[in-house]
Amino acid sequence: MMTPARYERLAAAVRKCAAYCKRGEMPLSALARYLDDLRAIGWLRKDIRAVERAVLRGLTVESDDPFV
Repeated sequence: MMTPARYERLAAAVRKCAAYCKRGEMPLSALARYLDDLRAIGWLRKDIRAVERAVLRGLTVESDDPFV
């Protein structure tokens, strides 16, 4: 079960990562760098994956590419 503190931590990471990805011209590269940073500071694999999935969903929804 996800605690409120863990949920807030993940939500904050998703918001920060999404903003970071949107700033650049290569959002997937930015996402990879951000996830590497989370790994480097000792985040759990399941939490990193949760951030990745949420950000990818957001980037896909905002894409203008009709084939995404």
